[in-house]
Amino acid sequence: MDVYTHLAVLCLQAFFSTVLPGELLQGRLSAKIVFPQWLGNYSRGNKHQRLLQELHFHSGLKTSCNRCELGLEYLQHFHYQTTQPLLSDAETGVRKVVSFLKLYDLTREDWDNIVEMCKLPGKLDIMSQITPKVKAAF
Repeated sequence: MDVYTHLAVLCLQAFFSTVLPGELLQGRLSAKIVFPQWLGNYSRGNKHQRLLQELHFHSGLKTSCNRCELGLEYLQHFHYQTTQPLLSDAETGVRKVVSFLKLYDLTREDWDNIVEMCKLPGKLDIMSQITPKVKAAF
């Protein structure tokens, strides 16, 4: 068989494997690319990863998990245990939250980070429900 025949088939094979599928499967952009919005979401994601790493560093001796597991398993529990006592009982709630934070070697700044990371778009902010008197005591 002729070597040049095989080379001629390569051009045809390249056309059928790249150009033709690209033409058949081409799509149109349905909306304008919103680069600043994407960049903001990417930046927020990096910030949450950094805050989660800091939480993992502070509570690492008390929790036996990695950073990803801390975000998936512990974060909602931390959020519930540090906000519900402040909402339900003002006087003993502050003591309960402080003892919980001490139990996991967390600081007030870590508490702020937990509340910030658990905020969901479109949901009511939990901090707006806590009275100013309780916030001042905490």
